[in-house]
Amino acid sequence: MRRIRKTIAHFLRVPALLRGLHEGAENWCMGGWGSKVLDEYQLTMLNEVWTDAITNVPFYDFWKKKHNLPNNIESLEEYALWPILKKADIQSHHDLLRRDTPKRFHESVTGGATGEPLHFCTFPEQSQRVNSCILMARAGLDFYPGDRVFILWGHRHFYGHGIKSRIKFFIRQCKDWLNNSYRADACDLSPHYLRNVSRKLKRFAPDVIIAYSASLLAFVRFSKENGLQIPRHPLKCIICTAGALSYSEREEISAYFHASVYMEYGSMDAGCLAYMQKDGRYHVFSHYRMLHTINDGTGDLNLVTSLTKDYLPLFRYQIGDYLSDCKYTSDGRVETFGEIWGRGSDVITLPSGNKCQCQTFMVCAEEIKKVLAYQVIKKGETFEFCVLVASPLTTEERAIMLDKVYSILPELRHVDIKIVEKKELIKAPSGKIRLFVDMDHH
Repeated sequence: MRRIRKTIAHFLRVPALLRGLHEGAENWCMGGWGSKVLDEYQLTMLNEVWTDAITNVPFYDFWKKKHNLPNNIESLEEYALWPILKKADIQSHHDLLRRDTPKRFHESVTGGATGEPLHFCTFPEQSQRVNSCILMARAGLDFYPGDRVFILWGHRHFYGHGIKSRIKFFIRQCKDWLNNSYRADACDLSPHYLRNVSRKLKRFAPDVIIAYSASLLAFVRFSKENGLQIPRHPLKCIICTAGALSYSEREEISAYFHASVYMEYGSMDAGCLAYMQKDGRYHVFSHYRMLHTINDGTGDLNLVTSLTKDYLPLFRYQIGDYLSDCKYTSDGRVETFGEIWGRGSDVITLPSGNKCQCQTFMVCAEEIKKVLAYQVIKKGETFEFCVLVASPLTTEERAIMLDKVYSILPELRHVDIKIVEKKELIKAPSGKIRLFVDMDHH
């Protein structure tokens, strides 16, 4: 009987498998393009998208006139000198973002991790392009449609409330089953739920794990603190997204599961941007997006350009993330980069006026493995380093954490910093934990 059920399940999953192969095929073919062919393609697509934007999106007609921009872009070198588009520019002209189009579209909103959620519209095919890009990237990690996948992703509140939410959630479960995957809530970090995740993970025996970065790190640390056993089934790889992980954090997760950890990088407003390959570097989705950077004195801020006719295309859009160890083309496009160092909204201004990345605080918790998740809260000139822990911190552990951060930024010795254990941290509307919260502007 079990064999019959398994045969039926494989048969029902064939359409989902074929869809995945179809969506990824076009992008897999693009992987062998040379740099000259890619340059020509990007310039051609850039002009097509720009023409569509100034013709059909009132905001870009305004933007073109404001900055005296041309109708046609002659070279990628010329484009690298264009003005920077910021989120505030779009938010302050929201009435100009609507297209006059009969095509179906739906409203979207960013996750709110910056404290400034952006409302915008998308075409349905944009999500299809995102899926195909992801499938192409994962093929390089030997992860293909049809592989058994455990997903630590999202939150039940995404589906709303009442009977409609139950129906939506049931439909999502059916889709996951057809895709040979199981989905667990990534935003519930309670001990009871993390133990449940451990049981589900062992029972499901996946080939691949896909997870919110912070949620998987919290699960691994909780499991080690409580002696929970790892799944025996060997993993092809682990893919983390929706937040950056440091090299040491990736190594910690990798050591627990005995599998390599790779990152995927994107956002609600900009879609897929880059993917990590076996060389340990992020590679840009060059046929889909183009990246440049600008240094603001703190680091290299990522600027995103659309190469597809989205509802709201982007042109040198300052998404807010800092990139490091970038490899550039001669005209300034990013080919690959080493790490993502948080967002501009995660930059902390100290009482002296000096600035530091929120990540500076985070590294002080690296040696204390009972710390599951963390957050910095600024109240005036006082800082609270808030942590979720598997068990209470000792006086010695608190001292280790403070000494670590003092060694990185000595001036913090003269700043009021408190380590506060909490049962829950402040989250963005998407359910993800915000790394930095400035209560003076919250």
